[in-house]
Amino acid sequence: GPPRAYPGRLLAGIAAIAGFALAVDWLGFFAATAAFLAAFILIGGFRRPFVAAAIGLAGSFALIVIFMRVAYISLPLGAGPFRELSLALLRLLGVS
Repeated sequence: GPPRAYPGRLLAGIAAIAGFALAVDWLGFFAATAAFLAAFILIGGFRRPFVAAAIGLAGSFALIVIFMRVAYISLPLGAGPFRELSLALLRLLGVS
């Protein structure tokens, strides 16, 4: 038969993208991207939340390395404790 449509997942994915765009300045790139990747994987139907969280963290870390160590692109650090997390991560990577 015809493939199934999932309009709820589509709307949830759109909401996740909009939420990421709104939250990235407050959460910082690392935390916002990790949360977005994990949420998007789960919205897509993956049923293992711990694996999705691990993929989100690993993907966010990989993007930080690519953008800040390779391409030298400045990314949002976040506010409050999220800024401290971002700065600690940058120190760990040797980015000044």
